[in-house]
Amino acid sequence: EFACKGYHATSINEIARNANISIGAMYSYFASKEDLFLSIVNEAYDLMNEILQKIGNESKDVFECIRKMLAASREFALKYPQLNQIYLDITTQALTSLSVRLSSKLEMITPNLLGEQLKNAKKAGLIESNLDEKIMAYCIDNIFMMYQFSFSSDYYKQRLCIYLEIEEIDDMDQIEEDMYSF
Repeated sequence: EFACKGYHATSINEIARNANISIGAMYSYFASKEDLFLSIVNEAYDLMNEILQKIGNESKDVFECIRKMLAASREFALKYPQLNQIYLDITTQALTSLSVRLSSKLEMITPNLLGEQLKNAKKAGLIESNLDEKIMAYCIDNIFMMYQFSFSSDYYKQRLCIYLEIEEIDDMDQIEEDMYSF
């Protein structure tokens, strides 16, 4: 419901009805619509954290980490399209009251992982030592985010097509390879 209708248009009564439980039972599990929504967001956070921790632990260097994170952006968006849609919705002004609270949690996974990987890459001489790893992590993550949103937003999908001068996205492996090369 949240992914299809957005937070504000979603009715807790309709969620209870679709779940075949009473509204009273719904409120015995969740104190409010916001509480239910935050539970879903926490579930998405846990999934993403698990994926990214595994990537961090299994990557031999920053470049392998970036390649795996790019692929994970697509895999997460395709495997969990509703969660990806909710993540996109959180980033809009429509959810300003929640987005400020959520961003401090949701947006810490990638900066920590990329920051550490980039710091190690500097020490190993794989990247220039004068580059700021925080700015680099921010820029790299924006690539991941725009790419991930292209799977749940017609706007971002069309934006990608415009930049690539294509009608339809059909070779995701090549697009990821080109992004990685950049």
